[in-house]
Amino acid sequence: MLETSTKHVVEENNVTNNGENENNDRTEPLLFFNYHEFLVEDYQVHPSCRNISKAKSVVVNHFPNNHVPVDSATYSDTRIVRIPRIFSTTKLSDIIPQFSEYIPGTEPAAINDQHGLTFKPAGIYDNNSFGETSVTPLVPGYMTEEEFHTIIHNINQYLQEAFDPYNIWNLFDSILDLISANFYTKIINNFLVDTYSKRKLQELEKYIENEVNTNAFANRPGLKILSPRKSGYLSVCINY
Repeated sequence: MLETSTKHVVEENNVTNNGENENNDRTEPLLFFNYHEFLVEDYQVHPSCRNISKAKSVVVNHFPNNHVPVDSATYSDTRIVRIPRIFSTTKLSDIIPQFSEYIPGTEPAAINDQHGLTFKPAGIYDNNSFGETSVTPLVPGYMTEEEFHTIIHNINQYLQEAFDPYNIWNLFDSILDLISANFYTKIINNFLVDTYSKRKLQELEKYIENEVNTNAFANRPGLKILSPRKSGYLSVCINY
């Protein structure tokens, strides 16, 4: 099994302290890709590709639905595409989770070809079909590009407001907590009123469950956005 792509690798001795690639007196920014995906060479050729040369590898970029019991019908009938966390869109990326708004397969360092966003299966691995590129079946197969951008952008906005320590309301909560020797958080927030951060996260949960899953995806059974809280804010998992 091969789990990296040469397109994704930057040699360590060419990486500067500020995260840039330095080679022959040139400084190049590192390129973003979906780091959840990986390559495999040991796969079966897809039936639609038996009359053409076997590709060296396929890109594994959708995964088992590990949010449901493995013996359930949902586990066998659905897959997960993981939208990765991105660290270049905010200065406080270590404490403010933000997720890639790139359509899977359009990231700067994605593996792609002349077919664009068309998912073309090339092989079967672990009883599922995969292609030679970073493109997944998700977009535009199950949702439009506009829907994807809107949903991920809105999730990022909620998280920005919830976790930004310099937000005026978060500062207010922090000051009250400081001068009350933690009484504000431990007592008042638990029994009387939630902090601004917690309220925004609750709004995010309602947005995902009500506006997206219940309303926008009402006529698309199986398509579902999972709360990033379930992945520890490391990815947005999209169930299809």
